[in-house]
Amino acid sequence: MLNIEVVSVPDIPALNLMNVNIIDETAATLAYSVFDNDGATDHGLEISLDGVAQENLQPSCIIDESGKSKECVTMLEVPVNRSQLVEVRVAIFDAEFTSEVVQYTIIDFNSTISIIVDETQDEDGFSVSITLIAAGLLGLIIMILVLLIVLRTMHNEPIDTSNSDSSFSSDVVEEELGVDLSPTGLLSRINQNK
Repeated sequence: MLNIEVVSVPDIPALNLMNVNIIDETAATLAYSVFDNDGATDHGLEISLDGVAQENLQPSCIIDESGKSKECVTMLEVPVNRSQLVEVRVAIFDAEFTSEVVQYTIIDFNSTISIIVDETQDEDGFSVSITLIAAGLLGLIIMILVLLIVLRTMHNEPIDTSNSDSSFSSDVVEEELGVDLSPTGLLSRINQNK
């Protein structure tokens, strides 16, 4: 008779570094995930920045329904005296193994826009708005001055109404009397004979 006993063997966990978000010059957040068929809840964590181990890490994690995978986010205190590229080393430990699972990434302070730059952009937008308002007011003042100059020149020039008044009055007379007052008309000839 042959007896076969099946014994489960622990699986090594898988670590995946998702992204690093820079908050300011001294802080960043790191998102990572851990998958372990044996359960993703009991793993030790060590994060180092440029070889300096981070202390008091308090990652916030969400474990999926199966209990085999978790996604976490943790705050990192970035060293003050550092280069523009900071190496991040993340290691997780499984009690059933003597080795650790390690992943590396970098924090690139050259590739981000700081909050101060955003405030400067807002100030630039404000100064552009003020410039546009000032230009609009200046344009309005110029238009008013041009209008005043035009009205003043019109007021100072005498208006010649002799031609329009005589033609208007002769038109009214012709209509009322039903007589042609043109130079070839009857009344014109009478006036010429006098």
